[in-house]
Amino acid sequence: MPQKNKEAALGVADRKAASVKAQIQHITREGKKQPSNDNKKVGNTFERDLCLSLSGYGFWAHNLAQNSQGQPFDVLAAKDGKSYPIDCKVCEKNIFKMERIEENQALAMMLWRETGNGEGWFALKLNNGEVFFLTFSLLEELSLTKHALSESEIRRYGVTLGKWVSQCES
Repeated sequence: MPQKNKEAALGVADRKAASVKAQIQHITREGKKQPSNDNKKVGNTFERDLCLSLSGYGFWAHNLAQNSQGQPFDVLAAKDGKSYPIDCKVCEKNIFKMERIEENQALAMMLWRETGNGEGWFALKLNNGEVFFLTFSLLEELSLTKHALSESEIRRYGVTLGKWVSQCES
């Protein structure tokens, strides 16, 4: 490849990387506090329980191990040749704050989608135990006008576990 073409290709890649970084910063909002150990335990239990529920529906579901660098999503589920990255969030007071979407999660879900692997998902658990699934794309869009989702908005925009499974099977 001639030098000019290489430089042009690198310029496009640099602009794309800058655009992705700007999108991530908008979605993730800086200055978040770290979760307490109690919050992590509740989240870890939710992740484990979601894997068990998905297994009951015939999915292979793996809870990605926590590590000091974090992981791009909590659960990877697969069925019938399709894979679904899922990040689990317990909604304290039945509110989901958009700032809880971590930078590494946003980047991984964008790249997952852009490389043709489908949509990334967030599983939001309410205080009563109900779980609603929302696509990362929808959360990206909503984050342009909202800093948080109320319980009624989570119910309006999300789908229940049963409906999500049905969508995956169709």
